[in-house]
Amino acid sequence: MRFIHVVYLLGLLAQGEGDLLINIQADGQPYSPCAWLWDSWAFASSDVRDSGTVKADIYLDRRGRELLRRAKPRQSYDHIFIVRTTVTTEVMYWGVWYNVQDMGWANPISRRMARRTEALLKAGILEGDHMAKLVRIPTFEAQAQAEAEVKDKGNGGLSLENNQERGGHLGFHSFHPVPPGPFINPLMAERADIAGNPSFHNHPSGTLSNMWGTTAAYIQPPSKHDILTAGNRQEYVMSKAQAKVFVYDSTGVIAVVPLKRWGRDPRQSKRKRKRKDKEG
Repeated sequence: MRFIHVVYLLGLLAQGEGDLLINIQADGQPYSPCAWLWDSWAFASSDVRDSGTVKADIYLDRRGRELLRRAKPRQSYDHIFIVRTTVTTEVMYWGVWYNVQDMGWANPISRRMARRTEALLKAGILEGDHMAKLVRIPTFEAQAQAEAEVKDKGNGGLSLENNQERGGHLGFHSFHPVPPGPFINPLMAERADIAGNPSFHNHPSGTLSNMWGTTAAYIQPPSKHDILTAGNRQEYVMSKAQAKVFVYDSTGVIAVVPLKRWGRDPRQSKRKRKRKDKEG
């Protein structure tokens, strides 16, 4: 196997292959032949491809599906990037016009630009203006920790867990929970809230109908208040009711991750499916 790796590297050198070199320079790290050889070996290694122990830059399409993974042995954590959303405000906040005073907004890119960005990433092209159409999100491990803090079942009603906000401080590779917010009656309160100014929180799925048949519910995407108070941070709202995680900053919602892919490494998920198939 080592012999094959050496032959692979010699082949890259002979062909003048520059893809891995570009990848290192794009990180802002100084180029050195030794570093390039090490990254090239790691990328070619079956251990890196299969075990997932070496950290990587992982690029996802706007629906959270993996497009490209590049090994980065010198990184301490995975760097995960997702293509920006194409969903407009009208679609994202459909049905919320009754509460326009607290309705947020989206900041999408065009579908044409998203498709172009995804095609270039899939082809391994990591330099160009399309790279500005990416949003970095936390590692899968940090995502999973944040999701575990949310107890909402996503099925509405008046239960405690479905009518309170929970969350914490979510960084690119860490999560620290804060105390949950109080129980809120969706008919009585203007909005749910949580103390501690967390960068990650959920919007409750709770609902309640009055005697006239009017049903009160919480806005699921980020509210106007969420967006206006984001400041210079990137923040996250989880909606169990819509099964989505909204990524936003002071410009609006910039990315949307399906809940089924939040906190789940696509490569690990494939391994689990293969094991189940074998066991079956």
